[in-house]
Formats: sequence, structure tokens, C-alpha cells
Amino acid sequence: MYATLTKFDVQVASNEIVKLQELRPAWKEFLSMLDKAQHALDKAKVNMRRDLESNLEAYCQQVLQLREQVLIEIPTSQELTPDEAFAVIHDFRHRVEAVYLRKHDLQAGLDIFNMESPEHRELKDTERDLELANQIWILVRDWTRAFDNWKTGRFDELDISEMETVAGQFNKKVGKLGRDVKRWGIWEAMRTKLTEFLQTMPLIQDLRNPAMRSRHWDALKRDLILSPSLARTQIKSLQSKRLSKRLKHGGGRLT
Repeated sequence: MYATLTKFDVQVASNEIVKLQELRPAWKEFLSMLDKAQHALDKAKVNMRRDLESNLEAYCQQVLQLREQVLIEIPTSQELTPDEAFAVIHDFRHRVEAVYLRKHDLQAGLDIFNMESPEHRELKDTERDLELANQIWILVRDWTRAFDNWKTGRFDELDISEMETVAGQFNKKVGKLGRDVKRWGIWEAMRTKLTEFLQTMPLIQDLRNPAMRSRHWDALKRDLILSPSLARTQIKSLQSKRLSKRLKHGGGRLT
């Protein structure tokens, strides 16, 4: 354009001539800047991907380590109290939430590089085991509360039918959980408690018999070497197997 203006003797302002002379070097400088920026961007992307892969690896290790810790420390022992067990479960669930939060933070980077979000079976298994542990300990807690309401009650005031129904419901729930946690000590202990309790029901019915006199109760305590202070009106401290056997084989001779 400027060449055409010169051809027709059109005067061009000197400042425009200066700008024209500076345009080509400026364009080259601009292209150089774009090239440097592209190199910097490429380098940043490499570093970003490297950091992402490193964080992804750390995330995967966190999942595996959490799984290993859960397998070792999950509350399966009957030596624990429900409160102690729930505290462990709560702590692990909080750590599972932290794992999911870390995975969420990685998602933006994964989307940028079109990388798939990792799915870990170990994390699902951990959640499943914690839920099973929570369920069995809820049953332990609730059964303990129910039994505590009965164990000091008088035989003649106990609702045996209700007790059998409640115990049967607990036994059914525990049995269902056994498909997954049968090897857990707390499951075995809970199943044993419920079985022995249900086996005690006929014994309690016998002890509720109006024909059962104080001398009969005293004779049972002497024969079975029970504590003299054991009240005939309480289910607490009953040694069901020994008492049931005594009533079955010798109860009819108590006079």
C-alpha cells in the first residue's frame, strides 16, 4: 500500500514511515514470543502430567494401604465394646471419604489429558467390609441393651414369647450376615450368645412353674454348686446347660 502511495507521489507522514520500518522486526519478535510461549506451555504440560501421574500413583497407594489397614484393624474381635468398634469404623470411614476427595481433586487434570479415572475394587471392598462391621456391631449393641432389660427381671414377670421373638429376629439377622463375616470372632460370639439364650427359654419356663418351690431352687444351687446369693427370680448368671440338664434328669425328683 505504501509503495502505491509513493508511486503516485502521495506524501506519507514520517511517523508512519517509522512505524512501517518497525513493523517487520516487531512481527518477527511477536512470532518469537509465541514460539517461546508454546515451548513454555509444552514444558508446563509435561510437568503437569508428570505431577498428575505422581499424584495418581500416590492415590492408588493410599487406596491399597487403606485396604491393608482395614483388613488388619477392622473391629472383628469380641473383646471390643460396641463403642470402641464404632470409633474404629468411624475413623476408617472418614479416611475413605478423604480418599474420594483426593480422587475428586484429580479429576480436572485427568479430563485435561483425557485420562480415565481409576476404579479400585479394593476401595469398594473396604466400604463393604466397614458396612458389614457396622451392621454386626449395631446388632451387638442392640442385643446387649435388650438382654440387659431382661437379665435382672423376675421369672414370673418375663414375657417369654416376646423374648423368643426378639431373639429369633436377632438370630435371623446374624445368620444372614454370616454369609460374609462368618469367620469374625464377634459374629461367632454373637451367634453363640443367641443360640444359648434361645436354648435357655425352656429352662426359664420350668423355673416359672408354680410348683417350683424355694427348696427346689436351693437343691439346684447345692447340686450345681451355684452361688448361694443367686436369686431364683433372675435370669442373670444362669448356667443354662447345667441347669437344663439337672431339670431334665433330676427335676422330677426334687421334693
